[in-house]
Amino acid sequence: MVVMTPGDTGTEPEISELIKKVDEGFARVDSDIRELNKKVDEGFARVDSDIRELNKKVDEGLARVDSDISELRRDTKAGFERSDEKIEKLDGKMAEGFARADTRFYRLIFTLLAAAGGIIAALLGVHPG
Repeated sequence: MVVMTPGDTGTEPEISELIKKVDEGFARVDSDIRELNKKVDEGFARVDSDIRELNKKVDEGLARVDSDISELRRDTKAGFERSDEKIEKLDGKMAEGFARADTRFYRLIFTLLAAAGGIIAALLGVHPG
C-alpha cells in the first residue's frame, strides 16, 4: 500500500507543468496584444497622416475657391462699372435726342398753327398787311 502525506497527491509535476503552460500561454497572449497594439497604433498613425494630407488638400482647394471668387467679384464689378458708363452715355444721348425731338415737335406745332391761321384768314378773306 502506498502511503501519501496530506500535501503529497502525486500531481505536483502535472500542476507545475500546467502552471508553466498557462504562463507560456499568457506570455503569448501578451505578445499578441503588444503586436496588435503596435499594428493599431501604426494604422491610426496612417489615418492621422491621411487626414492631415486631406485637410491640406481641402485648405488648398478652399484657398483656390476664395481666389476665384475674389477674381469673379472684381470682374463682375468692373463689368458693372463699364455698363454703368455705357448707360450714362446712352442716357445723355437719349436726353439730347428727346430735346431735339421736342424742338422739332414745337416747330411743327408752330408751323401747323401758322398754316391753320393762314388758311382761316384766307377763308375769312382777311389779307395780311
